[in-house]
Amino acid sequence: MNYFLNYYVHLCNGVSYILRDLFFVTGFIALLSEINFTSLRSLLSFLGKLIVFWLLLIVLSSAYTVVFGTQRLILVVYPFVLFLFALLFSKLRASSRITLAVCFYMLFFYSIHSIDLAYTVITGGEAFNPNGSWNYFFETIRCLCFFIATVAVFTYLRVCSIEEYTYVNHSGVVILFLTVSLMAILPEYAEKGTDFQNFVANALLLLIQIFAYYMFYASTKEHNIRLEAQMIHAHKDAMNEQIHLTECNREEIMILRHEIKNQFGYMKSLLSDQNYDGLNRFFQEFEEKKLGSLEYIDSGNYMVDAVLNMELEKIKYRGYSLERKIAVSASFGISESDFCSVLANLMDNAVEYCSRAGFPPETVVIGAEIRLENQSLFIRVTNPIRSEDEERAVLLKTTKSQRRLHGYGTQIVQKNVEDYGGSLRYEVVDSIFVADVLMFVKDKESENDQ
Repeated sequence: MNYFLNYYVHLCNGVSYILRDLFFVTGFIALLSEINFTSLRSLLSFLGKLIVFWLLLIVLSSAYTVVFGTQRLILVVYPFVLFLFALLFSKLRASSRITLAVCFYMLFFYSIHSIDLAYTVITGGEAFNPNGSWNYFFETIRCLCFFIATVAVFTYLRVCSIEEYTYVNHSGVVILFLTVSLMAILPEYAEKGTDFQNFVANALLLLIQIFAYYMFYASTKEHNIRLEAQMIHAHKDAMNEQIHLTECNREEIMILRHEIKNQFGYMKSLLSDQNYDGLNRFFQEFEEKKLGSLEYIDSGNYMVDAVLNMELEKIKYRGYSLERKIAVSASFGISESDFCSVLANLMDNAVEYCSRAGFPPETVVIGAEIRLENQSLFIRVTNPIRSEDEERAVLLKTTKSQRRLHGYGTQIVQKNVEDYGGSLRYEVVDSIFVADVLMFVKDKESENDQ
C-alpha cells in the first residue's frame, strides 16, 4: 500500500501525479474510440471505461511497485494498460490502433517528462513541496501544462490518423517503429547532464518523435493518393472499354433491325401463302440465334446513349426497370470520359445498392433524368432506399473526412463535378434516394484552349 498511500493519498508528488494518470487514460480512450457526444449512452460508456482503466492503472502500478519498485514503472505498466484497451475495446483497424497507441504513449510521456524537467529547473525539485505559496502556483501551472500537452497530442494524432486510408506503407511502419524503439532507449542517456540540459535533450527527442510520425503519416497519405489515382485510371479504362463494347452491340442491333426489315417481306409471303410450317421453321431458326433484346435507347447523343444502354443491360439483368427523361442536344461541352464517369458511376451505385438491399426485382425502378439547359447539364439518378439506410446515405456529401468509406465511384463523381465547377447533392425524398449533379458545360473556345 506504500505506493498508493504516498502518491494517491499523501500526494507526495502533488495533484499533477494523479492528473497525469487521468489525462493519460482519458487521452488513449478518446483516441482509440468513436465517441458520439450527442448520445448519452456513448458518453456513459466512455465514462465507465475511463473509471475502470484508471483504477486498473492504479492497482497494477501498486502491485508492480511491491515486486519491482518504481523503477521502469512507466515503461511497463502504462503501455500494458494502453494496449490492453486497444486490444479489447478499440474498433479501429489493427494497423491504426497499434500505430496510434505506440505513438500516443511515446508523445504523451515525452511531453509530460519535458514539463516535469521544466518544473524542476524552475522550482529546484521534481517532487511537490507543500511549503510555500509559490509551489502551489507552479503545481497548478504544471497541471495545466499536462492538460494542454494531452489535448495537443490527442489532436495531432487524431488529425493525422491513418485510419481513413485503405493502404498502409509497410516500409513506413518499419521506420516508425525503429524510431519509436530508439526513442525508448535514448532517455537513459539523455539524463546525464544538468536539469536544463536534460530538458533541452528531452524536448529535442519529443520533436524528433513528432517529425517521425508526421513523415510516416505523409508517406501513407502519398501512397494512398498514388494508388487511388491508379485505380481511378484503371476504372476509367474499364469503363471506356465497356462503352466501346456497347457501341459494338449497338451496331449489331442496327444490323439486326435492318435484317428483320428485309426479311419482313419473306415472312409476309409465307403468311399469305398459309405456309405455316415454313413460317414456324423460320421463327425457330431465328430463336436459335439467341439475339437477345432489341430494346435500345436512342436520344440523339452518342455519349448518353452509350452509357444508358450499357446500364440498361445491367438493370434488365437484375430484373429492374429503368425510367428515363432525356432532353439533350447531339453534343455539349463535357468530355466523353468525364460524362461517362459521372453517369455510369451514379447508376452503378444505384443498381449495386438495390441488389444488396434485397428488394424484390419487380419493385425496383431506377430513374435517370438528363437535361441540358443553357450552359448547365443536370443529371439526376434515383433508386429506392431502405429506411434504416437513409441517414447514412445522405452523409455521402461529407467526402473529406471519410472518403475511404464511400468507394472510388463516389470519389470519381465528386472529382469530375468539381472539375466543371458544379455541385453534387444527395438526399432522400419519400424513401427514394436522389443523387443530383449540376455541371457547367464548357464552350468550344475554352476546350480548344485546354
